[in-house]
Amino acid sequence: MALRTTKIPAIILSLAALFFATSVWSATSMNGVAEVGYTRYDAEANGSNLFSGNSLLQQYSLELRTTNYVSRYQPNYYKLMAGYSFADFSTRLTEPTQETTIKQNLGKFKYSGEFSYRESALPISITGYLKDDLSPVPRRGLIANSLIDNNPVNSGSGLHNDVSANSGLVYDLEALEKSISSGFSFNFDPKKARNASQRALPQAILEYRGSETKGSGFYSIDSRSRELTASLGRENNWIHYRLRDYKDALSPAYDFMAQQIQIGLVDYRGRRNWSELTNWISVSADALLAEEKNLSTGSNREEYDVNFMAIATRKTWDARSFMNYNRTLDTDNVLTERTNVPLYVKGIYGSETSWYASLAASRGKESHLLARTTDTAYTNTLTVGGTTFNRSQFTLSPSLSLQTSKYYNGYDAYAVSSAVETVSTRRFSEKLGLGARLSWNAKDDGAASVSSKSWSESLVLNAMYSPNSSLIYRVQNTFDFGSGYGYIDGFSAPTAYSNAEAGNYLRNVILASAGWTPNARFNTSIDGSYGIVSAANIPEYTEESVYSRARYDNRDVAYSAALKYAKKNNGFDKPLTNWIATAQTQYRPNIYNDGVLRGTYERETGGATDTNSTKLEIYQRYSYNFFTRRGVARNVATLSEESSFTRQPAGGSYNSSFAGDVLYLRLSGRYSPTDRYSLFGSAKYEKTNSPGSVTMYYNLGMTADFRLLSTSIDYTLAKRDIDNRIERRLSASVRRTF
Repeated sequence: MALRTTKIPAIILSLAALFFATSVWSATSMNGVAEVGYTRYDAEANGSNLFSGNSLLQQYSLELRTTNYVSRYQPNYYKLMAGYSFADFSTRLTEPTQETTIKQNLGKFKYSGEFSYRESALPISITGYLKDDLSPVPRRGLIANSLIDNNPVNSGSGLHNDVSANSGLVYDLEALEKSISSGFSFNFDPKKARNASQRALPQAILEYRGSETKGSGFYSIDSRSRELTASLGRENNWIHYRLRDYKDALSPAYDFMAQQIQIGLVDYRGRRNWSELTNWISVSADALLAEEKNLSTGSNREEYDVNFMAIATRKTWDARSFMNYNRTLDTDNVLTERTNVPLYVKGIYGSETSWYASLAASRGKESHLLARTTDTAYTNTLTVGGTTFNRSQFTLSPSLSLQTSKYYNGYDAYAVSSAVETVSTRRFSEKLGLGARLSWNAKDDGAASVSSKSWSESLVLNAMYSPNSSLIYRVQNTFDFGSGYGYIDGFSAPTAYSNAEAGNYLRNVILASAGWTPNARFNTSIDGSYGIVSAANIPEYTEESVYSRARYDNRDVAYSAALKYAKKNNGFDKPLTNWIATAQTQYRPNIYNDGVLRGTYERETGGATDTNSTKLEIYQRYSYNFFTRRGVARNVATLSEESSFTRQPAGGSYNSSFAGDVLYLRLSGRYSPTDRYSLFGSAKYEKTNSPGSVTMYYNLGMTADFRLLSTSIDYTLAKRDIDNRIERRLSASVRRTF
């Protein structure tokens, strides 16, 4: 089914023009933007020129807007815009062996229209839009491996963060010659009708969305997308038709058309409706037919999906069932049928007991039509459980689950699990909480291999003690034993463990923590864990860790510290030990002062690669703000000092290819004598030992912002001693709006 979409924009513009002609009140305005920017780069090393480049960019835009829009609650309104955008740039890059010149310009008409119409005499509402309002966007960043980053996208990420918005050399215009998007919606709601004859009609909804994008340049695109939805409903019953058509002229293999027809108790927003059979039984049902066709290969995908849901609610119990049947024929000529019939029941018995039960059955059939083979799958699950003695000192919660299953081309498998759990209540103690859980699991995947059968038993003991509101202690002990690969769950075991032959195992994990919060300003805690695994055919595995933290905040100064120790010994490699210590002090007594001092120390030894590395980071920043003393407080100046030292090893768990020390110190300032002018500057010293070099950065600039005019100029100089490299960058721009 093809879409005829040429009439949709015409309808939108015609209605918008009608509103414009008949509007009582409207406002018309014209605005424009003219901007010119210039950027120059120069670099030399050991007295030889490396490159020199410059870009001159011009951007112009003019727009005419008219609207009668006053409030978002008004039923009828329109918004119209028509304009033109033009961009032109010329970039020249001179290198010792070549010279590159790039020139591009692009002019584009743009427009947008939006309207809303609601008829007071009829229960209808119409909304629509049509727009192609994207202006040309210049792409910046032409020089690679420069000291001064020339890509504004990376501004502020890393050490070289002295980058303004216009810093990069322009190399391309993102030329979207066409970027049209349109939409239209119609809603006939009889519930809002004034007479009985109209209220007897069904609700009708029609929605359309479309887009066409065509562009060349660095990224080429030529695609079209159409979406249409039509819905018809009466009370809770609805019928929906959905169509989506996508075409890509550059990659036809991605072209497709999808259609859906859905009928049942699902409204146009996708919300499920329910029908009351009695005062305690509710049902809901729907059916879906979907088809997707690849327009390039001609392959089809068909799907049928049927749902039936029921909820029964009584005083002491309720039951739910969500049945589903799905039939799918995919593009590989594989026919799959699935049926799911679950039943969930829960209730209460007396004043101290609650119970639940679930029964689920699923059947699957998979037919490969070309190979003429058929296979089946099934799953049957029964689960029962409950909780009793809710008003006693300890509750009791037993449960049992049985499952049989088979996957396509698989074996008949089964699984059995049972558990009993007890938890203390407030009747036992207000300060002490106890809990225990004993569980047993067994399964057989039916493959008749040495590892197909496994079983496990687990005992979990919990205790929590809080003598007062400021102290809390927690302890948990998990004791597991069984046969199979159950010991891998919850552990970061190496691959060699899973490759070993399964056998009996024993695992014990102890977790303990303590927290102290004497007041709102101070809190501290410590957590520790120790785990050991002993299994057949593998070495003993141990894992231990300790984590402690503390924080104190007295409003003017905030202190925080944390220490983490972890050790893992898998029996195959050397024990892996990791220490991480962090400390931070933040000073902010008032709006004038703001300082941070942070240190991080990390050491890693052992492991599969027998690493022995140390990572150290020290960071410090201080800023002082100046404010006006008369009238409204305004920040007139800011002085900042920032320094950092990093020692980064290569390899290990740090995943870094850089190894060495980096030290930098940065001084910066900004002065704004009025709210129109700003002067800024910075100086940065950076030293690395791999390779050993010292680099200096100097930056100076000024901005002037008026109501309709803004200008900026920015100059940056960088020097590196290892190769006597010198780079200079000058950026200037003027922007005029009217």
